[in-house]
Amino acid sequence: MKPLTNRRIVVVEYRSEWSGMFAREKEALLAVVGQFPCVLDIQHVGSTSVLAQRFASNTEAYCCAKTDFITGAAVETPCKASLRRLYGEHFFFCGTMTTAELLAQRQLDAYNACDIESFLACYAPEVEIFDQPTGQRTLYGRDAMRERYAGFFANNPELHCRLLSRIAEGVFAIDHEHVTGLADGRELHAIAIYETNDEYITKVWFIRG
Repeated sequence: MKPLTNRRIVVVEYRSEWSGMFAREKEALLAVVGQFPCVLDIQHVGSTSVLAQRFASNTEAYCCAKTDFITGAAVETPCKASLRRLYGEHFFFCGTMTTAELLAQRQLDAYNACDIESFLACYAPEVEIFDQPTGQRTLYGRDAMRERYAGFFANNPELHCRLLSRIAEGVFAIDHEHVTGLADGRELHAIAIYETNDEYITKVWFIRG
């Protein structure tokens, strides 16, 4: 691809509804691609519009996209540096993530790395975890989370949570998750609702399938 010299490339503010639009398009494409066994891979389908695609750990959920991911926190990344080399002064980045999205993603990355310290650092000292639809509080505070998750991570080294979709609004992030790699062979589906403040996740509600 030759650099563009007479066009201005602008990456607009992230919009949470794009994830749902992409999911619908993905299903439509998979329905067609499944009819043609000779199709081996899809290299790029809207990955720059889908927040979760920034993170390589989750790319398998989106048509095997292998492009760079540019939507997310306003920090310099190899992807954006490459785009600036390609487009020069015509490339501008203005995408942002809410605090709720950043915290939800940080704890997900730490969960998949079985990194207990990074995982707990995303949560408030007095975090509350609830089960839905019962409303029962199942955990209170970081110490209780450490007791629960330190052993869980140690006993499930192949643990992986795939983000299927995310909705963000204000101080809330709602994730649809698929957990695999458990030592007992189970697979889990859950919806996690994260409430945040300016620094931490303060409350979580789990709806388990």
